[in-house]
Amino acid sequence: LFWEGERSRGIKEILKPLPSPPGELAILTGPEGGLSAEDASKAISKGFIPVSLGPRILRAETAALAAASILQYELGDMS
Repeated sequence: LFWEGERSRGIKEILKPLPSPPGELAILTGPEGGLSAEDASKAISKGFIPVSLGPRILRAETAALAAASILQYELGDMS
């Protein structure tokens, strides 16, 4: 879950404790204004982990592509 909020952490911090390779991952990105508190709470209750892509505000379609690229890089899928 990519969400700017008080509880969000960086991607590297989230990936560190996962097994390598981590298996199946799902990415949920919100609208450009961010997820509502209600939507974020629902996602967290379903097992999503709040993660920040950093201080820049990205368009919704750009955030999904950036998140996938970061995960591929961090997990060693890009050589």
